[in-house]
Amino acid sequence: MRDFELVPADPESEVTQVAYLAAHGLATPTSFKEAVEGYDADEWWKAMYEKINMLKEWGTWVTKDLPEGRKAIGCRWTYVIKTGPQGEILCYKARLVAQGFSQIPGINFSDTFSPTVRLDSLRAILHLTVAHSWTRGQDNVTGAFLHSDIGENEVIYMKQPVGFEDGTRRPVHLQRGLYRLKQASRLWNKHMDTKLTSVQYHSISSDTAVYVRRSETGVVILAIHVDNVMSFADSEDELERACKQLHGLFEMKREDPCWLMGFQLIDNREACTVSILHQRYIKTVLSHFNMGSCTPKESPMHHLMILSKEDGPRDEYEAREMKKRPYRELVGALIWISLISRPNISFVASYLSQYSANPGWTHWYAVQRVLQYLSGTRNLMLCLGGDEEDPTVLSAYVNSDWGHNINDC
Repeated sequence: MRDFELVPADPESEVTQVAYLAAHGLATPTSFKEAVEGYDADEWWKAMYEKINMLKEWGTWVTKDLPEGRKAIGCRWTYVIKTGPQGEILCYKARLVAQGFSQIPGINFSDTFSPTVRLDSLRAILHLTVAHSWTRGQDNVTGAFLHSDIGENEVIYMKQPVGFEDGTRRPVHLQRGLYRLKQASRLWNKHMDTKLTSVQYHSISSDTAVYVRRSETGVVILAIHVDNVMSFADSEDELERACKQLHGLFEMKREDPCWLMGFQLIDNREACTVSILHQRYIKTVLSHFNMGSCTPKESPMHHLMILSKEDGPRDEYEAREMKKRPYRELVGALIWISLISRPNISFVASYLSQYSANPGWTHWYAVQRVLQYLSGTRNLMLCLGGDEEDPTVLSAYVNSDWGHNINDC
């Protein structure tokens, strides 16, 4: 595998992104009341009715009297405007989620773990498949958690959804998985695994959310992220056969294979490369942390900067002020960006995370500088693949800087 390369992206979509953000903003309703009283209330009502009808078709619950000694958990509506790579609105989505935080271990849930594809696995798959000129697709499972039944040993009662009560004030007895239930993702994963293994797919030992199938007609790789299935095949015909089979196993709809998990993939078939562009997410982060109009910097950190835990708050006033600064949230956003498309900020993101417990002004200014760097380089892409003779050869470099960490010296 060749070295990672950052290349400039085409800034053509910048005007479209700015226009979208100016017209709609970044916020979506945070409550049912906001949704039905907002300027786009009709769209949210339509989305909620679609969801309720789906839940009824799947037989998600049965209205019953609440047994003595039991307590019904709550539920709420969540809303999102799904957009495409150019910022265009694809659809309004309303989701009914259970308030699973009130579930009791051992009574209405037990195991909860469910794997999703690792980001390093996804990058490796992208690199190898594009280098070998494979094709890819993406499908979304409609109402994924509804595919799995809740076990008889896990009895869950839930209040009726706001806006759709029948007037009886009786709870519903859940029959199928619902988002935010503690065990919902695990139930879905077990159901999906059973279905995939029945058609000769098997998960790999290094990442159980990656499935492979070899047959006489070709090879298919599936990378699973909750309800999104990214498929890769060694030919277009094999990809089409795999997609048709998946649509027979689950209720699915096809999605843009160049728009994954909030980042854009840009193919160069001639060079056998694919580039990951994280421009829109970086723009959102800059706006969220009030750094949208900041002065860009040429590097993510000053070459002479040495941080220490001694740079934490020096008095109560500074400690109170630092509590108002979203230091941990910002570091988390930087780590996410570094994991997907910007390995060139991996060191500084990890370095700054060491001071998340008690950051001071020096740490805060340092983390803001990373945003300034991203502001000026948001159109850079991580280039994967290439037409080398053997794309499976791995090249890696490391720089030892133990002496730089004065806390451990």
